[in-house]
Amino acid sequence: MDKSAGFDTGGESVLPENLTIMISPELGKLFPTRGFVPYHVWIDENGQVRLRGIMENTHPEKIRQLLDGENIDFIVDHPSDIDFRKVSLQQQFPDSNTAQLPGDIFFSGFRKDLSEAWGVTLLNIKDTVQQTRRTTLINHSVDELYMKVYMNSLRSDKKVLFGKAILNEVKNRTKVSRDPAFTGVRQTDAVFQQTGYCYERIMPLTTPDSIMETNMLEDLNHLFRLKLNVAASVEERLTDGYRLIKTERIGTSLAHDDLHYEMQPIHFIFKQSLPEAYLSTIVPRGMLIVDDTGIAGNTTMAFPALDYEIKSMEELRMILRKYGLDLVPGKVRVKMLVIKDV
Repeated sequence: MDKSAGFDTGGESVLPENLTIMISPELGKLFPTRGFVPYHVWIDENGQVRLRGIMENTHPEKIRQLLDGENIDFIVDHPSDIDFRKVSLQQQFPDSNTAQLPGDIFFSGFRKDLSEAWGVTLLNIKDTVQQTRRTTLINHSVDELYMKVYMNSLRSDKKVLFGKAILNEVKNRTKVSRDPAFTGVRQTDAVFQQTGYCYERIMPLTTPDSIMETNMLEDLNHLFRLKLNVAASVEERLTDGYRLIKTERIGTSLAHDDLHYEMQPIHFIFKQSLPEAYLSTIVPRGMLIVDDTGIAGNTTMAFPALDYEIKSMEELRMILRKYGLDLVPGKVRVKMLVIKDV
């Protein structure tokens, strides 16, 4: 066996079984990024590592610079410098790039010294000695920050079965987002830094999630009104989506491999049977799926064991109709987190 194809065990070379790069000590030694694996590594024709770090490092202009023989810069994380169980923006203060707001609230722009291999960081640290809970968000864009602080409420809305109930109405999209599909601007390391912000709030350990969320939303609105003239609020809106409806009595099993649910809420059945990762491949971008079945409480039903080779909503709808369900396109009314100019 060619030793270059596997690992040298002293006598023979054996290909590893079930090797997972996420915990590979070999990769961790070669490319020492926090969490072992950087998203992108560039190796030149001489076998030299020229770049390692977050995926935002890779874009056409930087590739051209490398091929033209120019020196390239890149965002790298700091795997050995920071213990994120202990570090906080508060510990980084005072710093010309970090501002303390009234109370235990800290805010800054992009922090290259705190960058992660995968770009952004969300920390929830509970300190039982000081009886505090610290939420720290590092290098997020504006819309990412709003989404993270309002995540619990978005998840708790049982009406929304799929999609993010967030609406971005800011005219200058590049101010608040780094998503190329939304802004029309390719994400580069420069864009990533320009749109990155850090935010931290420390509150008593006994603070309910709902109060924490409300206070954090108010913090971000205060910050971004002053800095970018944008803010977010929770509003009921009509938006494009699909309504899951009941067309007839459901519960009949049609195939031996059907999924059977006994006394479960419809939102649980739907999400268990149709994972978000699968739906995101066939549901048009930005559209929601909401529950309009009228089924209150728990129900017993059979659900098709779907072939994930299904490539369109129409194929999915044809199968669901056999089970007394349908996904009807149109306008749906839901509570959304709306980001807009102020």
